[in-house]
Amino acid sequence: MKRNVFIGGAWFYANYSLRVGHLAALLPGDVIARYYITNGDNVIYVSGTDCHGTPITALEGDVKAIGRDLLLGV
Repeated sequence: MKRNVFIGGAWFYANYSLRVGHLAALLPGDVIARYYITNGDNVIYVSGTDCHGTPITALEGDVKAIGRDLLLGV
């Protein structure tokens, strides 16, 4: 019987060069996901994200510009 398996992976801090600690965050979830896949189970492996700060601030400026254009009918 196929099982539905959800695995949430950790995300390492992106503010430093690559090191062994990054593998410690990513490898366990990947190994477990591959184990369940080889057993024929349905696996969803979701990783976290480090999307905050600058990308959000840049998007805020775009959203404000779009809102201003909509209000002015441009």
